[in-house]
Amino acid sequence: MVTFFPPPPPPPPPPPGDGDRRRFRPRRLRVVAAYCRRPDGRFLVTQRPEGGPMGGLWEFPGGKVEPGEGDRAALKREIGEELGVDCRVTDRVFAIIHEYRGFTLDFRVYACHLLGEPQKIEVADLRWITSEELRGLSFPPADAALVESLLHGHALGADRVDRRKLKKRPRPITIE
Repeated sequence: MVTFFPPPPPPPPPPPGDGDRRRFRPRRLRVVAAYCRRPDGRFLVTQRPEGGPMGGLWEFPGGKVEPGEGDRAALKREIGEELGVDCRVTDRVFAIIHEYRGFTLDFRVYACHLLGEPQKIEVADLRWITSEELRGLSFPPADAALVESLLHGHALGADRVDRRKLKKRPRPITIE
C-alpha cells in the first residue's frame, strides 16, 4: 500500500497593510526531481529527514529551484547537496501542478544519470527499487500521479510526456 499524506498547514499569511487592497495570492514554488533509472529497471527514491516538512516520506531526489536558477542547474545542485554525487540531467519526463494549502507546487521531473554512487548526505535513506516496491512507501501528495504511472508499468521518458496532462492536479491517494 502506498499512502500519500497531506502536508502540515502553512503559517497564516501576514495581515495586509493599511490601504492594501490586493488579495493574498498563494506563493508558487518550482521543485525539480530526478528520475534515475538503472539498466535493471530499478530507480532511486530517497527518504526525507524526520523533523522537517513531510519528514519520513519518500520522494524522488531533488528540491527547490532558486530565483534566477534553471531547472537543470537546480537539479544538479540538489543532487550534489543531498547525495554527494555529480549528475547529467537530460529530458523532462514528467510535470504537474499541485495545489497545497497556502502554495502552488510546480513539480518537474527530469531523467538523470548519476556520475557515481549516491551517499546519504541530506537524506534519511535511499533505495534503488522496482515499481512494485513502491507499495508500502509513503509519498507526498504531489508525487501521486508519478507514483501511479510507475505502478502501472508506464516508462518515463521524453516520448512518454502527455503534454495535455501537465496541469492535471492529483488528489492524495492510497494504493493497495
